[in-house]
Order: sequence, then structure tokens, then C-alpha cells
Amino acid sequence: MVSRVEIFLILMLLLALGIGLSNRIEINHARSKTKVAKKRAELFDASSMEVNGSGVTNRYYASHAVLINGVWVMRDFRATNKDIRLLKSKKAIRDGSIDLLKGNVVMIKSDGSISKAQKVVYDRKRDILKSIGPFTRIKGKAYQKGIDFFYEGKLKRTKAKRVYARFPLKRSQLQ
Repeated sequence: MVSRVEIFLILMLLLALGIGLSNRIEINHARSKTKVAKKRAELFDASSMEVNGSGVTNRYYASHAVLINGVWVMRDFRATNKDIRLLKSKKAIRDGSIDLLKGNVVMIKSDGSISKAQKVVYDRKRDILKSIGPFTRIKGKAYQKGIDFFYEGKLKRTKAKRVYARFPLKRSQLQ
């Protein structure tokens, strides 16, 4: 027959085992919470710097940035590098090496040209910038307007669809 002392010891053993399992569950729960914390963040007046696919150092700024499951959503986005004096938009979404810029996107290059579009995708790894929909580009008296602008930074090559362009010619070019 089992004595009261043995029953008491068995109950204490089960209780200790239960507490141990409970602590293990709490530790695992805490670990999962820290993983979630690494997937979420909120920053004000955020800035960062990185080197793109063609070796150019880019600097990024945003008035408000939120990280949700590895995707950054930013307000009042701005970027600069040696070729681009300013690239700005009202909203930017960064997923991996792809930036989606939305709302009054303006790019001012170091050569003085100004490009505008409503939606732009920038692949930082391949250094490719493309607008989705209509765009305009002005440099001095030259003017281009079209749809779906595509720029490859490594090759310094530009493509677009349905382009209207005006280039002022010098008198020496007319003869």
C-alpha cells in the first residue's frame, strides 16, 4: 500500500514537473515575442545608407517609417547619391531590394534634369529605375513626356513608350 508520504512526494514531483513545463512554455512564448519584435519597428526621422548594385552609395531619409514583417512603409521619402541630387515621394514601400515610390515622385539629377511621375519602382540591386504610367523630364529647354520610363544605371540607358520630345537645336545643327 502507498503511504501518505509517498503520495505527497509523488504530488510534489508532478507539481515540480508541471512548473517546469509551464516555465518552458513561457520561455518559448517570450522567444516568439522577440522574433515578432524584430519584424516590427517604428521610426521617426529615419535615415540609412547603403551601396547599390553598381557601387554607388545611396542615402535614404523618411519622416516616418514602419517595419511590418520585413517590409518598410515610409512617408515623405527622400534619397540622394552622387548622380541623383534628390529623389522624393509622398510614400515609399521597401520590400527587399525593391522600392515602390508613390505620389508626386520627383527626381532631380546632378546634370540639372528634373523627372516627375506618380508611381516609380527602383530595384536597388540591379540599379534599375522605372516609372509606371505617365512621366515628364525637363533639362534646360529640352522636354520629354511619355509613358513607362525605364532607366538602367549600370548601362546609363533610358527607354520609354509613346514619347513626345522637344529638343532645341543650335543654328550650326540646322545647316
